[in-house]
Amino acid sequence: MRKVFAPAALALLASGAYAQGEIAGATDSAVIKMEWDGTAETYWKIFFPSGASDYFNVDTSTLYAGDNVIGVVVNTLNTGAVSADGLADLGLYINKADFITPNLASSVGNVDPTALADVGPDSMVINIPDILPLGAADTSIVAQSTPGDSTIWIGGDSNGPQFGNSYFTTDGYSTPAIPFTTNWTLGIACLPGGPVSFWANGATSTTISETENLAFLFVGGCTFQPFMIFLTNCVGGLIIPAVNIVLFTGIGAIDDAGTTATFSAAWPCNVFTGTLCFRAVYKDCPPGKKILLTNEVSVTVNPSGVCSGSCFGQLDDGVLDATIWKVQNPAGSNDYFNIEHGAATGAVNTLTDVEVASWNFCGVAAPWDEVGVYDSNLTLDPTGATPATPALASVLGQSVPAAQSDWGYPATTYNHSDYVVGGGENFHAAAKWAGGDSCIWMGSDTDGADPTSCPVSLTSSYFTLDGYATPALLLSGAAWMMKINFQ
Repeated sequence: MRKVFAPAALALLASGAYAQGEIAGATDSAVIKMEWDGTAETYWKIFFPSGASDYFNVDTSTLYAGDNVIGVVVNTLNTGAVSADGLADLGLYINKADFITPNLASSVGNVDPTALADVGPDSMVINIPDILPLGAADTSIVAQSTPGDSTIWIGGDSNGPQFGNSYFTTDGYSTPAIPFTTNWTLGIACLPGGPVSFWANGATSTTISETENLAFLFVGGCTFQPFMIFLTNCVGGLIIPAVNIVLFTGIGAIDDAGTTATFSAAWPCNVFTGTLCFRAVYKDCPPGKKILLTNEVSVTVNPSGVCSGSCFGQLDDGVLDATIWKVQNPAGSNDYFNIEHGAATGAVNTLTDVEVASWNFCGVAAPWDEVGVYDSNLTLDPTGATPATPALASVLGQSVPAAQSDWGYPATTYNHSDYVVGGGENFHAAAKWAGGDSCIWMGSDTDGADPTSCPVSLTSSYFTLDGYATPALLLSGAAWMMKINFQ
């Protein structure tokens, strides 16, 4: 076992005794339950670097029985310079017969692995998987170190009350879990409230965009509890049953819900944007006969470029991530970059110009040889990844100003002749270097993480050294910043 000491700046919560307590408001309306005092004094690894079967666990016994778990909490320390894939698994598991050793074949619920891809430095990570009614199961919270990792450490609370529920293993729990004297900084996030509650995307107020998922959760108090969702006027008053309003989402009334009912659908395009509020009307548990109301939830729906068509022509997030490219330096006479934008969707009638994030490292203006829009050469490349030459419309020899540096849009614009969309094209934007050029480079998006309502693709950018005499070559992990504009 290896440990490092935490600097004072890494204390994550205000000092005080939060052991076996609740900290409200940590994530939307979630309540955090944990067996540590809120501050990690030390951080730990079992082996350094991590072994193939290194796990930490906190035995919850039945402490959280009956809670509606919406996430798992872990406090980590990243000693590396960048975010790292330091956790291979994070979730809840049923314990074996000894009540302390997790059965890794019996998962209650795990965090989506993509949510563990980047564990940031010195952060509390609250990951929200599907809603889980925990019931009376005897469980453990489990965190697995990524085999071979040397930068991500699990927090330890050594000066708060010691509960004796922290364990580890080096063999994936093929033998009983080994007790440890420090509290691991692992916990769960639960929905608060009484025996009956109503949620939208795990909160009482949520914001989505068109095409994104909306999930309602009704948490009942008995195994047979009919209910119906109603629209309200956002101040508690009922207006109409929501069956007619949510029919376009595919969500309707549910009865015989059991203890909980979760149902969801993607919000459709061009139906409604703005804020709607909902409550559920339900029948009291036996022997009660009352008709009751849940709490109110609000849902704000924002417009999406996916629906308006405004997403066509851009597959990057609009922000250059400090990486600029060319095929070779100096450029060959048949060097191109292209990005496959696909079919024109939505209100796209005429392609008007192409913006290219252009960088000129010379003290004088220097040209792209050609910038334009292209269809796909499906004869040469049935995948559609290779442009067909000549261009549908292009600009020849337009210079990039001296010392130009485009960090995002608007970028250097190449106003080609208008191209009227005919239907059936698989469009590309492409730029060709002038032979022998050593000045001009192109910007790229390499993380796809900056705010955008449009989809980003880091697997649609290509290049060639032979003018597309052979199929284009994929550069995975980057999106050339070439944007097609349209009317």
